Order: sequence, then structure tokens, then C-alpha cells
Amino acid sequence: MGSAVMDILADAWYIGASTNEIGDRPLARRVCNEPLVFFRGASGSIVALEDRCPHRKAPLSFGSVTNGEIACGYHGLRLNEQGICTWAPLQGNEPPRLAARKYPTVERFGFVFVWMGVTPPADTSGLPSWEFMEQGGWTDFRGYHYVRGHYQLVCDNLLDLTHLPFVHAETLGRMVDASLYLSPQKTWVEGDAVHTHRDAGSTSLRPMDPPEVAAGLPEGALIGRSQNSQFYSPSFVTVGFEGWREDQPENRFATHYVVNGVTPETSTSCHYFWAVVHRANPAAAEFYRNYHALTIKAFDEDQRMIEAQQARMLDDPAGGKLVDLSGDLASRHARGVVRRNLARPL
Repeated sequence: MGSAVMDILADAWYIGASTNEIGDRPLARRVCNEPLVFFRGASGSIVALEDRCPHRKAPLSFGSVTNGEIACGYHGLRLNEQGICTWAPLQGNEPPRLAARKYPTVERFGFVFVWMGVTPPADTSGLPSWEFMEQGGWTDFRGYHYVRGHYQLVCDNLLDLTHLPFVHAETLGRMVDASLYLSPQKTWVEGDAVHTHRDAGSTSLRPMDPPEVAAGLPEGALIGRSQNSQFYSPSFVTVGFEGWREDQPENRFATHYVVNGVTPETSTSCHYFWAVVHRANPAAAEFYRNYHALTIKAFDEDQRMIEAQQARMLDDPAGGKLVDLSGDLASRHARGVVRRNLARPL
């Protein structure tokens, strides 16, 4: 399936940060091998600049933010939200013609998306289709993992859920029906999106079923289930779950979604942003607190496995080549979409 060195697509939107990470101080983060600094500008928008002062290349993230401008912590140069120097010591009213590169950003779904390409983005059509996060009656809990592994290894993990009964045998694997994740999966490609769908047999209620699923169910009712995933280039994955009463298969309902943004830091590390989106239910607050804690533990297990996988790829004398099984079809298509976009002329 390719070598241990895998390409990163620059002309794309990535999640650079969660919106709530941007506070009174600059936030440093490396994306696609580029050091960035995030802060909120005078207009109220979140700004992303290269994390290098144009004067002596000191990290701007070592400085501070005042009135929507970032001040370098080395000599005090101030840069506005366009990255242009507005003040420097001893320069009087004529600041030097210095600037730091600015990267386009968009705030949506509680995340800060950043465009890493040299060519400006035509529009925001490359953002993931997570509009359900903005619908009334839904809420979410979310988290972040820093993974010492290539971003496509995390996408592989999300697109092949047959690992669930094994990697998560002591967490999620104990609370779900393994037949859902070991049943046949349909996979197809539409443009730059890869889709999957699998159905499983009907079961009774399980510990991880949201309380609102059980509401109004007669005792002993069986629930049919399905799982759908969508991959959007370069590294967004949505995992959705549906349910229905066995005796009412025409009345399917979405139970919850897991949205994932995997942002390359370097060729062997990435930022993994995720959220579990569910129906707002104040009466089930404790259930979702426990679900949040369990999800973090499960993603800790994924992180441990992926980091060990990356280490074995790097020290493999055969070059770290991967082999595909039938469960890897979605991952293979997703990597193909990225390769195709890398090959497109600018």
C-alpha cells in the first residue's frame, strides 16, 4: 500500500485549532510542516500567521496580543491581522516594510479551519459536510489527541472499524455488538468523497445506546442498527449511526455522529480533533459525561496503537509497506483521492 513516507496535500483546508483554544495569548501549532501562530485580530476574526517574526525570525507565539495585534517577544515589533508590521522600536512613524505570511482561516463547527496552500482558496467548498452540528436540538462533546503517527494512519483507523472489538476490547468493545463492525461493508466513491455503509442484525438495547433511543420502546423491543462513514479529502471523516425498531424498519433515526479532523503536523505526527454529536438531552447529562470519558479512553487506545504502528513502520527493513485486506477498501480509496489531488496541476 505505499511506503512509510506519505505525501501531504497543501492546497486544502485543515483544522488548525478548536475555537475555544484561542484566548488572550497566542497559540502556536505546526501544520503541514509549517509553524503557525493563531490569535484573534482587531476585527474579531481568528488570524493565522507564520510563527516567525519578519525581523529576526523569533517565534511570534513567544509574544503577546494587544488590541488585536501580535507583538514579538524579542524586540516588540507589532503585526496586525494582515501580518503587516505596524510598529517597531526606533522607527518612529515609519515602520519597516516587513510582514509575516498570513494563512486564510474560517471559523465553523467550533473549529478553526486554515488553508495551507500557496494558491488562495476559491471558496470554502472543501470544508467537511457537518451541517448537522449547526441544527437545533443537537449538541456535542469533543476532544483532541496529539498522535506521533502519519495522519493517514489515523484516517485508516477511522475507516476500518473492524479493529473495534480488538483494540477496544476493554472499553467500547465491551459495550457494543461486535457483529456491527465485523459485518460486510459496502464502499463507494463520489468525487473526492469515500462512503461506507454496513448493517447489522437486530439486538436489544445496549449500555452505549443513548437514553433517547430507549424512550418509548416497549419492553424487549429489538433495535436494528447501521453505521455509515464519509471521508472528505484530505483528512475529514464522519462516522454516523442509525437505528430503528425491528418492527418499524421504515422509521430510521440518526442516533449520533462522530466527526473527525486529522491534521498533519509532520510526516510522522498529526493533530487529531474529534467530536461526538448527539441529541440535546439535559436529563441524560450523566450518561454523556460517562460516554465522554469512555470515548477519551478509547481514543487513547487508538493513539497508542497508531504510534506503535508508526514506530514499526520506521524501523522496518522492508520499508514499512502496508498490505490491504478487504476491510481496507475505504482506506485505499481515501489515499487514492489524496494522491489524485496531489497530482492536479496548480
